[in-house]
Amino acid sequence: MRIENFRTEGTSGLARIVADVVWEDCDRPRRCVYFETVAEHAGYLARSVHPFFVACCIPALYCGEKRLWTADEVCPELQDGLRTAVNLFTVWHGLRQPALRLECRTESEPQLQGSPRAACFLSGGVDSLFTLRKNRREVAASHPASIQDAILVYGFDMGYSEGLEHISSFDLARQALQDVARDASVQIVPVYTNIRHLCEDGGFWIYWYFGAALASVGHALAGRISRVSIASSSIFDRAEDMALAHGSHPALDPLYSSYNLRVLHDGARFSRLDKVRAIADWGVAMKGLRVCTRNLEGVLNCGRCEKCVRTLLELLAVGASGYESAFAETEVTDRSMAVVRVDNHYLASFYRDMIAPLEARGMKDMALRLQRLLRAYRVRCWIMQHGGEALKQGLKKLDAAWLGGRLRRAMAERRNRA
Repeated sequence: MRIENFRTEGTSGLARIVADVVWEDCDRPRRCVYFETVAEHAGYLARSVHPFFVACCIPALYCGEKRLWTADEVCPELQDGLRTAVNLFTVWHGLRQPALRLECRTESEPQLQGSPRAACFLSGGVDSLFTLRKNRREVAASHPASIQDAILVYGFDMGYSEGLEHISSFDLARQALQDVARDASVQIVPVYTNIRHLCEDGGFWIYWYFGAALASVGHALAGRISRVSIASSSIFDRAEDMALAHGSHPALDPLYSSYNLRVLHDGARFSRLDKVRAIADWGVAMKGLRVCTRNLEGVLNCGRCEKCVRTLLELLAVGASGYESAFAETEVTDRSMAVVRVDNHYLASFYRDMIAPLEARGMKDMALRLQRLLRAYRVRCWIMQHGGEALKQGLKKLDAAWLGGRLRRAMAERRNRA
């Protein structure tokens, strides 16, 4: 993969940095990739290829490109971090070595910035609101780590379909977060990008890419910010969690840092329910809460999808209030519970934490339903892990007891003929 023709552009009140991405070993189209913000924040945009190098590295690895090349200079710290990230994904996913070569000139002098400036991503979801809330409670306003900018991205969950299909949803989310921004004394910095379209394979975003994608947006704004926090989407409190492949991970996200921009993975020691408790008394956050990715016209949250219902259950579990205006539907019924599913470790941990608090608040039917779903999930996991051997032993016993060993002899004859 080659990154070519890095340039800056400006059109109709917007400023952008652009580069052309050319695939070398895959049959994928050449793409013009961009990061864009409103003209008033044009000074934030980096005059560097770094955001494109970070954005392209993991798609190039995943799609089997032999190299990632640019004629521009890249920070030596960023090069080292990306090579380590490549090694980490190689281990996680069992890829063949060598996985991907990084070919670029090494930056001899970094582009010096002004005063340190901290930022975070703010989608309106529980994780990002918690990161901002925690920063305000723990970090003095005079400290360089005190967050001053909240980055809202169009092109990830909102605007993933190319064009302007979800621009009204983006504007609604931006408006809803204005009260949060004023209360937390931060300014919202909107960013528009199309990098998610570099690779649209199922599962790639969640298990490979979204940490790198967010980090690349941070690098795009490195003309002004010097550190950016990515809110952890899961709790990593067990050795097994640290070994699980995930697109954003406490061992992964900091590897996307350069000399000019420090990338942080924030909140990995807190459960989702811990985070909901921490923001439940933040009135403006409850009104601006946006967890839904359906992007329905005129509403922040549909109240019917799995993510909405899960969040409503969490809000009920902690006794939160004031969130009703953020959801088109707020009542959790048997019908809405039908969308609840437990099909991975992360969802299992989210729902497991809710059971005791729901029971304590008298919602025993909901708690019982979650217990049943978790029990079924554990059974499926056991079958996947042990089921093959258990089935083999069961067939042996059946053959010996009822078929006189005929099945074993038939299988042996088949192997001999093969």
